[in-house]
Amino acid sequence: GLSIRPPPAPPAMRVALALAAAVGGVQLYGGFAGLRWSDWDGRQVCRPAQYFTPGSEEEVIRVVKQAAKEGSRVKVVGAGHSFSAIALSEGAHFISLDNYRKFIRVDEDGRHVRVQGGMRLFELNEELHKRGLALRNMGATAEQSLAGVTSTGTHGTGRDGSISTFIQAMRIVTADGAVHEVSRETKDPEERQLFDAGRVGLGALGVLTEMTLDVVPLFKLRLQTISIGLDHLLPQLPQLLKDHERVQWYYFPFTGENATLVVRTQTTEPETPGGCWNATTPSPHIGKEGPGGGTIVGDCTDVAYKAMTGSPPHYKARSLYTEMEMFVPAEHLADAIKDFRAYQDEVEPQHNKSWSVFTGVRYVHQDDIWMSPQYRGPSAVLSTIVQGHSEHETGDPGEFALFAKGMEKVTAKYGGVPHWGKMNWATYEDVATRYERFQDFNKLRKRVDPTSMFMNEYLTRLLEPATVALV
Repeated sequence: GLSIRPPPAPPAMRVALALAAAVGGVQLYGGFAGLRWSDWDGRQVCRPAQYFTPGSEEEVIRVVKQAAKEGSRVKVVGAGHSFSAIALSEGAHFISLDNYRKFIRVDEDGRHVRVQGGMRLFELNEELHKRGLALRNMGATAEQSLAGVTSTGTHGTGRDGSISTFIQAMRIVTADGAVHEVSRETKDPEERQLFDAGRVGLGALGVLTEMTLDVVPLFKLRLQTISIGLDHLLPQLPQLLKDHERVQWYYFPFTGENATLVVRTQTTEPETPGGCWNATTPSPHIGKEGPGGGTIVGDCTDVAYKAMTGSPPHYKARSLYTEMEMFVPAEHLADAIKDFRAYQDEVEPQHNKSWSVFTGVRYVHQDDIWMSPQYRGPSAVLSTIVQGHSEHETGDPGEFALFAKGMEKVTAKYGGVPHWGKMNWATYEDVATRYERFQDFNKLRKRVDPTSMFMNEYLTRLLEPATVALV
């Protein structure tokens, strides 16, 4: 998770804050100075001027107004699980919402919950479980803050949209310290723009302090993992996507011809003993034929979030890695995969076999959020990961660049755009023409943040032409 430390302290926020104080961090306006911040894999590093952990919206407003008075930039950081530089800003005021992470209420209709922006996904899952509720979908990781996971458009796989699409209402503090409560019901055109854009706001519009999320009754999923030949799988994907609501698949190039297909199916069957996190007995279905004609190598049933995400101990123990995701219109996936496999074959002589390279695909439904890759059309999401050798060492940067830059180039032919929170080398020229509401987003951003308080070098690279310098 989040790491604020003089190296080589471990990536644990509370330990790091105590350490910073012990080595001379100076408390100013309720914040810490003299700190080093890094993301989860240790690749993105900066030194904020001050680090704040407000416990109320009023304290958030005070930090924003103080920064405006001083002419300082502001960045909000969460779990540090973005692999891109979206959270970096050297010498800025950093705001962590880790002290603003409460579950507020379940609405009377039982279909919506109100939460604070700093709440982590795994905490929300636990609170919803207690109340017999659930989110419809999510990705494999649940350590992120809700403000962070929605601001970057993070997603799972299936016929749902990203987690951002679950936002029914939200509360955002803009650069002037004003608080805006906006929702699907907002009628004022300017305020409605904040809702339409702010659900994937990139941290560029303000501080997302609270949100109301759509929820559903708690449900169970059967999670099946199937070993299948990659060339056998690919022509079956259209039918598999028709037959199954939640499909994803992946393969490891240069390790043989097999792929792994993952299918999740809603069910009322009993949970597996121990569930998907701590199964105590092997499934009787192991070794039998599964969807697509492959061989079932994993099979469990559990409450939905445990079939979609890994357990917190699993997250803490897994090896570090660096990831890139590229979104392409779903209808272009087959061609994009064909081209990327050809690229992988082409660069195989340059591949260092001591590093594990992962290629995966997930699917996300269309939405109406301005800076979402799924604006008005569903996406297929290609992922490249280079895995480290331990929980303290991430993958080789050169090896990662070889495959991630290749994927970026291949998918550009099909209108591909990067995940805002994953590693990428995209520029304004790469993304400006691929988002229908790109210029509308920029006009809104400049209206609510005329001094670019919430911008940084990464966002400037993506949102401004190269002739515009970050000051």
